[in-house]
Amino acid sequence: MFSALKFVAAGVIVALFGGFLLAGVLTTPQGDEMVPAAVTESPQPEESDTAFPTGSFVSEQDTYRLIEFDEDGTGSYRDAVGGWDMALTYAVDGDLYTELTVEAVRAESDATITYRWDYDGERLAFVELVSGEEAFVYSDNTYRPIEDPRIVVVAAIDIEAGEPILDWKMQRGFVPTAELGPKLYFDPDEFVGGVPLAPVAKGQPITADLIVPAE
Repeated sequence: MFSALKFVAAGVIVALFGGFLLAGVLTTPQGDEMVPAAVTESPQPEESDTAFPTGSFVSEQDTYRLIEFDEDGTGSYRDAVGGWDMALTYAVDGDLYTELTVEAVRAESDATITYRWDYDGERLAFVELVSGEEAFVYSDNTYRPIEDPRIVVVAAIDIEAGEPILDWKMQRGFVPTAELGPKLYFDPDEFVGGVPLAPVAKGQPITADLIVPAE
């Protein structure tokens, strides 16, 4: 009888101890169990800002030069001094700009010129001749965007206050309509010999309120 009781008690102890072990196995993290990594979104590539710009662009060196680029691959050269306006066609491949034709220059020829171009949002430059014959309108000029250009008389060079204005010190140039003030000159002969009351920078429109007429 006593032996039977001992056997039953031993069985109860074993059962309880086994339950504790099983509970530990179920609640304790296993050392070699992999913890799932946090899921993060892959960074999205930024949009490229390298599209060739279109619109009107005036030369920073010579404000009488203007190039217009349309989205369909057409455009024009305009010269306020010479008074000419020549149509052109062009193609762009990445950073390569190719002038295909220019009215009365390459319209009947297979010759083309290709430049590498660069635009920072404020200045358009043709930085390297890749093929063809160098063209001064690209290699010798950088261009800035211009809205609604208008031809008026501007200073061809910097002119000091009190310095008589001679014909070679002025020329026609392209200026944004929004920047034009009153009393503009459209014919340089109107004020030859006049004297500016303040310094006039190259490319600045010459207006009547700046000039003392010649006596």
